[in-house]
Amino acid sequence: MASKEGVQFEGKEQYVKGVFAAIAPVYDRMNIMMTIGLVKGWRRFALEKCGLKPGWTVLDVGTGTGEMALQALPKVVPAGKVFGVDLSEEMLGIARKKLEGIRSKSGVVPPVFFVTGDALALPFPDRMFDCAVTAFTLRNVAGVLPAVSEMARVCKSGGRVVCLEISEPVNPLLRTGFRLYFNRLIPLLGRLAGKGQRILGRPPAYEWLAQSLRDFPQREEMAVIFSEAGLIHPRFYPLSGGIVTVYVGEKV
Repeated sequence: MASKEGVQFEGKEQYVKGVFAAIAPVYDRMNIMMTIGLVKGWRRFALEKCGLKPGWTVLDVGTGTGEMALQALPKVVPAGKVFGVDLSEEMLGIARKKLEGIRSKSGVVPPVFFVTGDALALPFPDRMFDCAVTAFTLRNVAGVLPAVSEMARVCKSGGRVVCLEISEPVNPLLRTGFRLYFNRLIPLLGRLAGKGQRILGRPPAYEWLAQSLRDFPQREEMAVIFSEAGLIHPRFYPLSGGIVTVYVGEKV
């Protein structure tokens, strides 16, 4: 079995919900700032690895403010659909406002559906989706293997599971700089954004986002988890010097 599941503790699900409730209003802006805009390209690369086609039904797990789901939409219309699922009602509220904005401007109702749900118990039947994708979610769940297994369960035979996640660079010099930035500067940016309060007696939101990488499975370890979840041809693609990695596996 895989040796790592990331940081785990009793009450993690409720704590994570509190984290994202707190940062929902600034989440998109902080993502752009913290990644100096690279996050858009990372999402685009992950969606390319999904191999999306017109008419597909796609699931975005941990959709948050809906960025990945809405970015996937043009690849599957007019006959396709995109579902986004997330635990945080605050994040989903922002996603739904974005969707309403698209409706107001275009006069068309986009086939995107945002649903409240748990990555460890997805509220969908087996083999519903042509592809399941997730971005920056697995560090926040109470079990990486169960989450990947759920994504595999809801995929059709031949469908892909794709994960975009933060990772540590292999190069020692890059890794040192990454750790300084991720563990020191990001929490500081969070405090400057007014998100420095503790949540349920635990660290503030942006301190948690830094800590959540501790003991999280990296590259080869994640490929093992994909295999354990029943996915074949597991592979990974480090981006931007390895500060993020895209993982891909296929449903039998």
